[in-house]
Amino acid sequence: LLWLVTYIGALFGLMLNHGINWISWLARYRILLVIVMLGTTVSVSWSLDAGVSAERVVHLIGSSIIAIYLGFMVPLLTILRVTAVVLAVIMLASIGAAFFVPGIGLEQYEGSIVWRGILNSKNALGFWAAIAVLLYIALWDSANSLFMKLCCLMMAVVSLFVLMMSESATSLLAMLIAGALSLYLFIAFRFKLGFVRMVVMAVLFGSLAAFAITSIDTAELVGRTGDLTGRGEVWRQT
Repeated sequence: LLWLVTYIGALFGLMLNHGINWISWLARYRILLVIVMLGTTVSVSWSLDAGVSAERVVHLIGSSIIAIYLGFMVPLLTILRVTAVVLAVIMLASIGAAFFVPGIGLEQYEGSIVWRGILNSKNALGFWAAIAVLLYIALWDSANSLFMKLCCLMMAVVSLFVLMMSESATSLLAMLIAGALSLYLFIAFRFKLGFVRMVVMAVLFGSLAAFAITSIDTAELVGRTGDLTGRGEVWRQT
């Protein structure tokens, strides 16, 4: 109910401040997002549990409306900085919970003890830690003072440590892929490469990635079996 009130509040704020202009903006510039949302909504009709799926569709659309509202009302850099502060609190509190309140901060996973911090699972902690690493690196580049650059660097290292302690292999792999893509875009925009040079660099990046995938057991690299902890068999049967 609290989330529903938040969704309605964001929708009301958009209509009050922008009328239907935000809807036309979605149709013109974010048509793929609209298609994905419509497809997700329609998928309720063939879901095995339509009630659960419908509830999640409401959350998907509602959280997207909140994101659009924030995007229209708050500058991007402000959003990133506020998010960085919130993630810093989560990372530091999770470290404190793991060391001083192990009943909350730790959990068992396949016979070993891993971190979940103040979140509900190791994968949730790993997800936000991976996001934090990328965010602090991005903010480090835009920081104006040496002190802020050092703070961003320190929190990136702390977040990476939390990610490793959570042993969330999916989040680690996703962070590496997102980091490689971000590096490519950073180089392309920073040096104002033309279309041809961007394509050449994309081919080089792709070739390096393909070489790494064929030469290195990426599953073992992130601490999982070649079958991705049984997921391969589940996918095959599905």
